[in-house]
Amino acid sequence: MRLADADAHGTLRLDALFRFAQDVATDDAREVLPQGPAWVIRRALVEVHHHPREGEMVELTTWCGGYGRSWAERRTSVVGDDGGQVELAALWVALDPERGRPVVLPDEFGPIYAAAAGGRQVAAKLRHGAPPATAASQPWSFRAADEDLMNHVNNAAYWTVIEEMLDVRPDRLRAEAEYRSPIEAGDPLILRTERVDGELRAWLTRDDTVHASLRLCRL
Repeated sequence: MRLADADAHGTLRLDALFRFAQDVATDDAREVLPQGPAWVIRRALVEVHHHPREGEMVELTTWCGGYGRSWAERRTSVVGDDGGQVELAALWVALDPERGRPVVLPDEFGPIYAAAAGGRQVAAKLRHGAPPATAASQPWSFRAADEDLMNHVNNAAYWTVIEEMLDVRPDRLRAEAEYRSPIEAGDPLILRTERVDGELRAWLTRDDTVHASLRLCRL
């Protein structure tokens, strides 16, 4: 874990953490399914049991936690040599790389990942509701540096929304993100937020359309 991955207190930021997990997922998919589909994330869950710190060596282990017709859950454990411990679960949807539409998982997916999945089925349904009328609002936009090869804001960059809103980082936290439709750098978004029973909730919207939503609370 390097300097650019840490906040002002030396703690691993959520966007950097998710970038680690995203890189490991990409490496695994390219190695075992080099001719496979394109993958996009539908939702993601992060549970931080102990924050990794700047300078700490972390090891990431990833496996399939279950799958459905056109999607699969990828779980990732992050363990640091100084006590850092994080668990992640992300739902990835398989897409036709040319048409950008969901496709059935390839035949070779099962023989590779079925043993790890252990017969578990996962659903692709999103769970976050729409922002209430009472939610606070403010302008928000992403930078050109937040875009990736698909000309959309990279999934890891969405977590900077929570990083921007954190006054104090909880010792143990649970965070969720749901991705509904792509965002491009410079899009004039409205960030809607509310706090309910200690949970921070945020929605990235444009013209009353929710593009993504995030939640954070203590474990």
